[in-house]
Amino acid sequence: MASKTAGRGRQKGEGSIFKKNNRFYLRRTENGRRSSEMLRNEDGTPCTTEAQAKTAADKINELRRELDKIQDHKAAVEAIARQRDLITSLTTTINDIWPTFLSSPTRPQDTSDARRRDQKLVIDRLVNWCGQQTPAITAMNDITAAALSKFLTDVYGDLSGRSYCEAITILRHVFKHTYKALGL
Repeated sequence: MASKTAGRGRQKGEGSIFKKNNRFYLRRTENGRRSSEMLRNEDGTPCTTEAQAKTAADKINELRRELDKIQDHKAAVEAIARQRDLITSLTTTINDIWPTFLSSPTRPQDTSDARRRDQKLVIDRLVNWCGQQTPAITAMNDITAAALSKFLTDVYGDLSGRSYCEAITILRHVFKHTYKALGL
């Protein structure tokens, strides 16, 4: 036979109601911290009967459940947005390096024309080199440190140390701002 009080108690996590000095309070424990709040009626006066207290506590718990649903929904939306950004960044091609770098809001805008030409030259050489590799490197995500090291050895290995170091500096600078713009 079922208990007479079955289903009448509060659910786990909804807290408990207690009375102190003719006022009713809702006591809850969240993340190991116990807190109490005075239960109030719709007009803001303190609850003085148990029926009023139960109604007010149920309303508070319903609002908390709705807030949890909203927070869960927000987390899901943020996860979906991160996945879409990841998909976009994975499908960005090598040919998009230069336009992405130019449109990056974090790159310095006061670079001289000669410096900009040097940067474009290094990136054009990288794009050509990536197309000649087997298998061809086509996506931004496929460019690894090993691939860049091989590129520098193949293309700039016979040039002076100054040219080699300058190419490294340009690649660091361009990829820093390109990856920031792509969110990688």
